[in-house]
Amino acid sequence: MAHITNRRIQRLGSSSLIITIPKNWAARLGLSPGDNVIIIDEGDSLRVLPSNPDSVDERKTTVKVKLKEADENHFIEIVRCAYTKGLNSIVIEYEGDIKVDEDKIKRVLHYLGVDDIHVDEGNVIVRLPDISREELSLALKRLSSTIQAIIEKLEKSEVDGSRLLAGLDVLIMDVMRILTSPSIRRDIQKQLEASLAAQLQLLADYIKELYREGFSPEDRELLSVLRSAVSDVLGGIAVGSLKRISQAREVLDYLEEKLGKATPTKQTGILIAITMLLKRIIETSICNISSIE
Repeated sequence: MAHITNRRIQRLGSSSLIITIPKNWAARLGLSPGDNVIIIDEGDSLRVLPSNPDSVDERKTTVKVKLKEADENHFIEIVRCAYTKGLNSIVIEYEGDIKVDEDKIKRVLHYLGVDDIHVDEGNVIVRLPDISREELSLALKRLSSTIQAIIEKLEKSEVDGSRLLAGLDVLIMDVMRILTSPSIRRDIQKQLEASLAAQLQLLADYIKELYREGFSPEDRELLSVLRSAVSDVLGGIAVGSLKRISQAREVLDYLEEKLGKATPTKQTGILIAITMLLKRIIETSICNISSIE
C-alpha cells in the first residue's frame, strides 16, 4: 500500500535544499547514513532509488491511471497491463460521482493474486505482490497437470473439456503474473522470463487448437507420448531437474520420429509445432535448471 508523508524543505548552506527520507523506508531497503541514492527527475515529481542494484526493485514504482467508469473489467485489464509492464503499484483515479464497490473490486483482483488494495474517495491504490520461486514451481506444476488432462480427454475422445480449457487460460495468466514479479525477475534473466512467458502462452494456444480439431483413434499413441513429454518438460523446469529434462528430450525425439512417419494432417501438423516448441522451452530454461537427480 502506498504511504504518504509530509516533509519540510530545509536549507543546507547557502544554496542547497534538503529533505529527510522516511526512516522505515530506509530500514526496509537497508540504507544507512553515507549510502548513495539515485534521484530521478520526472517533471512534476522526484523518484528516489537505492544505488545498490541488489536493493532496487527492477520494476517501476507507481503509475496513475484515470477511469471515467468503474467497470470491474477495466480494473482487471489495468492490473494485467501492470504485470506485463513490470509495475510495482498503481493508483487508479476515478471521477467523484462514480460508485466503486470495494468488496467486488477486491474479489475481482483476488483472482489475479492481488490482495493489497486500498479504496479511498476518488482512487484505488493497488500494490502488486512479490512472489517466491516456490510459487513459480507450483504454477508450472498446475499448468502441466491441466495440459495433461486436456490431452487425456483427447486420447479418450471426450468432448467435455470446456472447463479445463477455461482453467488453462487462468493458469497461463497466473504464470505470467509470477514470471513478471520482481523477485522472480531478479532470480532469472530478463530474457528467460520474457521468452518463457511467450512460449508457455503459445503452448496453451496450440493445446486449445489441438483440442478443437480432435484426434482419430489410431493416433492416440502420439497423444500419450505428448502427454509424457509435457509432464517431463514442465515438471522438470518446476523442480529444477536435469534428469527429467533429459528424459523429455528423449521423448520429444521419439515423438518427432513418429510424426515424421505419420500421415500429414492438420492435427499432426499441430503436434509437430508443439514438439518443436517444447524443445525450444527446454533450451530457454536449461540454464535455470539447478539439480541433477
